[in-house]
Amino acid sequence: MSKPVYGKNAAQSRNVEKIASPIWALVVAFILFLCWAPFQVGLFNGQQLDFEKPIYVSSLLSGLLLLVCLGLYYKKFKIDEQRDLVASASILLPLTYALSLFVAVSHYTSMNMLFIQSMYVAVFIIAFYLLKQKQVNVVIQNAILAI
Repeated sequence: MSKPVYGKNAAQSRNVEKIASPIWALVVAFILFLCWAPFQVGLFNGQQLDFEKPIYVSSLLSGLLLLVCLGLYYKKFKIDEQRDLVASASILLPLTYALSLFVAVSHYTSMNMLFIQSMYVAVFIIAFYLLKQKQVNVVIQNAILAI
């Protein structure tokens, strides 16, 4: 009764993709960031002094994680694939906020929004490249569900 009636028996793949330990370290750091960031006072432009420290710390941490991710995946980046084009195009969002700095009424709050949008793009790009591997994808999915 355990064998399927139709089709072939499902066989496990013997060549399981090996993931390097620096990538696992990035995954752990990314999960820790995802555990820490949502429970701060507010990662939005609340225009109050209480909101600024979490914004600056989270944008700094996401920028460092992005630098590590770029260091690990710089050889795999090819502009030929549509995925890499989406990752490159996502950088245009903070650039639009940077362009609006020239005519901003409040330069200070505009800089906060630039930091916030840069953090969003950094998290997007990190998740974009990490979720390509099936094992890492499952680990991050389970971590998000557990958080």
